[in-house]
Amino acid sequence: ATGPASRSSGRFRACAEPARVPSAPDLLGRVQRLGDIAEHGFARGELTLSAFEATWPALPGVRLQAPATVAWRGADWDLPAPACLRVGAGGRLCAEGEARDARLAGDDLDLAWLAPFLPNDVDTPLAPVGLVALRGTHRWVDGQFRSTLSVQAPEGRLRVGGAAPETVFGWNHLVLEATHGEGWQVDLRADLLPDGRLEAGIAADAAGALRGALVVRATDLSVLEVLSAD
Repeated sequence: ATGPASRSSGRFRACAEPARVPSAPDLLGRVQRLGDIAEHGFARGELTLSAFEATWPALPGVRLQAPATVAWRGADWDLPAPACLRVGAGGRLCAEGEARDARLAGDDLDLAWLAPFLPNDVDTPLAPVGLVALRGTHRWVDGQFRSTLSVQAPEGRLRVGGAAPETVFGWNHLVLEATHGEGWQVDLRADLLPDGRLEAGIAADAAGALRGALVVRATDLSVLEVLSAD
């Protein structure tokens, strides 16, 4: 017979500076973490993150809203309570659930945070304006994992200019929906300003065969003028 599993616990603090953001090599920041870990042998354990904060010069700061705990047993994991990050001044991103039923929710995520990733070789910097909400799931259904993502941006604008910014592209009621199971599918629809419409969809089956459709009706092409090298 085997004896009881050993138990170990401890507290950790980590600080990393600079921290590099993927796809934006010029953005460097600082990441700090503080937490506790308890292990019941190697097969199961529990990690509590009591504080987390990350800052970058051109991106919103991220900090843990309240202490968060994740427990694991083998390949399975569980969040006993939602783990939430405050993003910028008013945004929030939360994860909850467990390995076979995980959920992600984001609210009031600012489109302005995308500015560092937009083309920077234009005469006037581009300034995205608007808020985004997202919902995601990852569930074990009928013998396989199925993932979904829904992104909604009720009102968005792409502006140029300083003191008197000009809108060169805008939309209302933008919805992006994606699913992944045996294959994957992505659908996008939005009303384009001033009186246009965008509807797009692309899908792939389990073998990788693609199909899709794109319908765009636009009467204002100012954004092409701004992005043009001429």
